Amino acid sequence: MSINFWLIIALCITIVLIIALTFRNQAISRKNQALARQVTELNPVMALNEDGILLLDTDFKVVTTNKAFAEVVNLCLGEMVGKTAVSWPENTPSILSRLNFDLNFFQNACDSMASGANRQKETITIYGPPDDYFERTLCPVFDHEKLTGWLLMLHDVTEAHALAQMREDMTHMLVHDLRSPLAVMLGSIETAQVWLENNRLDETDRLFEIARSSGQRLLGLLNDLLDMYKLESGELDLVPEPIPISMLLTEAKTQLEPLAEDAGIDIEIDLEPDLPLLTVDVGYLKRAVINLLDNAVKYAPDNGRIRLWSRMDFVSNEKPTMLIGISDNGPGIRPDLHRQIFKKFRHDRRQRRQRRGTGLGLPYCKLVVEAHNGRIWVESDGTYKTGSTFIMQLPVVGEQIPV
Repeated sequence: MSINFWLIIALCITIVLIIALTFRNQAISRKNQALARQVTELNPVMALNEDGILLLDTDFKVVTTNKAFAEVVNLCLGEMVGKTAVSWPENTPSILSRLNFDLNFFQNACDSMASGANRQKETITIYGPPDDYFERTLCPVFDHEKLTGWLLMLHDVTEAHALAQMREDMTHMLVHDLRSPLAVMLGSIETAQVWLENNRLDETDRLFEIARSSGQRLLGLLNDLLDMYKLESGELDLVPEPIPISMLLTEAKTQLEPLAEDAGIDIEIDLEPDLPLLTVDVGYLKRAVINLLDNAVKYAPDNGRIRLWSRMDFVSNEKPTMLIGISDNGPGIRPDLHRQIFKKFRHDRRQRRQRRGTGLGLPYCKLVVEAHNGRIWVESDGTYKTGSTFIMQLPVVGEQIPV
């Protein structure tokens, strides 16, 4: 064959390739134009939307995203655009892995949806201090029946999850913590009734005392729930009066000392000299201190130590405040639990004695302190036997008096 023949063949192949590349580039151009149009339509919505939004092309590269999404995956907006969502450089977690996506599941879901299946939707947990809960929705993006990319949306359902958890915890509290004293009270009364019918009068006093004690415990739980409702709704009227902090801490110690002595726990009071009066609702604040002290006794080891202390704070606020602290040498509290333990019905999972709380003590303390325009927090690294310190910070009103 002549050279001209091969030149003609080569020319034809070149023309075919040029035509194919032209069609491909036109298709890519149309696809990019469609994505650009979708980005233009999405950007105003994304900027105002509190939900996280991520737009991917068919190669799973990030086309655009918003600030809410970037905050969830802990990445900057600029470093995501143009990068693939399925992998990330320098052995760091990819965008999808940060959202608890199994890559095989993600690929299969995309293949299924591209063929016409319904969008995939499920609830996942993205862990952090504290835990956040998101509902993630993945759906295909079409332009004139042609797949152009994928839209991934994250909706924050943390509050809804917390409400569901609260309902579950409250049900548990009602079943266990309220039923137990009621059952003991009714059982004691029924037994006493039988003994009275058999003229065992001298032996009924102990049963009535058990019934009375259980009734007081039940009434205390109901009062806690009622007071917390009033504090949360702002319906509780405080009756402030000036009181020396020494008196309040001494009364709290006196009430809890028998329980502490049974476990060999020593409670000491350490006060800075010449503390001013506190103008507070004495009943509610004393109950808050007793709750914190009871918590310390519950978690302190046998033969442990608890320190009730108070001092002035002139640094952290413009106006002087008083700090009231309860320190123990128990197992401590992990830093990621420091905020959660002040929520209702949340039980600290530290090692403790047999007594079980209702999950209302610390939330009650927080509400009482905040009602006095103060704040409360815990300091602990969670290390065994380093203990925890709960601190209340309250505004000071009154003249300096020795305590």
